[in-house]
Amino acid sequence: MAKKSIPVSTAKMLYANSAGLCCICKAQVVIQTTKDGLKQIGAMAHIAGENAGSARYDEEMTDEQRYSYDNLMLLCPNCHATIDNAPESYSVKALKDHKQKHEAYIKAQLFQFAQSTSFAELEVLLDYVVTSSSFINEDLTLITPKDKIHLNSLESVSSYIEMGLLKSGTVADYLNRHPDPRFSKTIKGNFTNKYIELKDSGMDSKEIFFELWDFAANCNQDFALRAAGLAILTYLFEICEVFEKC
Repeated sequence: MAKKSIPVSTAKMLYANSAGLCCICKAQVVIQTTKDGLKQIGAMAHIAGENAGSARYDEEMTDEQRYSYDNLMLLCPNCHATIDNAPESYSVKALKDHKQKHEAYIKAQLFQFAQSTSFAELEVLLDYVVTSSSFINEDLTLITPKDKIHLNSLESVSSYIEMGLLKSGTVADYLNRHPDPRFSKTIKGNFTNKYIELKDSGMDSKEIFFELWDFAANCNQDFALRAAGLAILTYLFEICEVFEKC
């Protein structure tokens, strides 16, 4: 029987919710390399073991449960080895507690920076985005963010969208004040183009959301820039430049 793999959307949510940090020691598990760009050096570890004989294996679990988000956590190589070599010290409950506390910490940090996103962070990221090839979308149809979340099945990331919308007005203000009148249109067009590219590749909405967030943040792991990238993405989500609206 072929080994089951972790769904891409589950992996993306795991890395996003952990901010690329180990859930136990908070070591960076995503690094920037000169040759290959971002490289993952961590592990999406199974809380209840993946195979019979592995640490905390539960034979009553289904494959769907075993590879689900609830049974996975992001760990550095050292912590991954530690929990599997000492399962008596790292029960399923203990590991889920580590994961829950870590993800709560990440959201609290992101929320803190989301409230203070300024023109300084936006300038860094939008200057990067504007260099991409342009595609102009002239469709001005709008729907509410709540309806759009439901339409695109983005309920699982709605807390991020709500967080980013805290500073969507700052993004709008920055774009309106920019001295180049073409700047805002180019930004919107480049995001529309990126969205179409990702959708055409077969990704689902949740995968596209995290890819666009990385695009908006230029793959930065810094909390301030991640928060600014989220503000940019949700501003464009709100004004219907990305994701479906009918």
